[in-house]
Amino acid sequence: MKPRVLIADDVPEILQLLQDYFTAQGYAVTTAETGIEALDAVSTFQPDVILLDIRMPGLSGMRVFDTIRRAGLTVPVIAVSGQLPDAREGFFAAFRKPFSLEDLGRAVAAAVGGHRLR
Repeated sequence: MKPRVLIADDVPEILQLLQDYFTAQGYAVTTAETGIEALDAVSTFQPDVILLDIRMPGLSGMRVFDTIRRAGLTVPVIAVSGQLPDAREGFFAAFRKPFSLEDLGRAVAAAVGGHRLR
């Protein structure tokens, strides 16, 4: 079974770029344009890793992250945002836009494999 990646970002071009990249890398990918869609996908898609934009309209990525953790879910979450949160505790990794697809790919592979980033 392919590892599952949930990508949550409110910019359609970034969603498409990341979806294409991770699909080509052999992952099963689903996307969400809002925080509400991301939370729905967490329960229905059951991702192995989440790429989460921090600044989204409506339900922010930070609120999505907090909701996931309060529910007791330990899925690795990688922040991918133009403005990273001051407190990055609990995130597997954090990347500021613009980011390197290769670096992000390595972080996703590490998260899925249960490894720590170096």
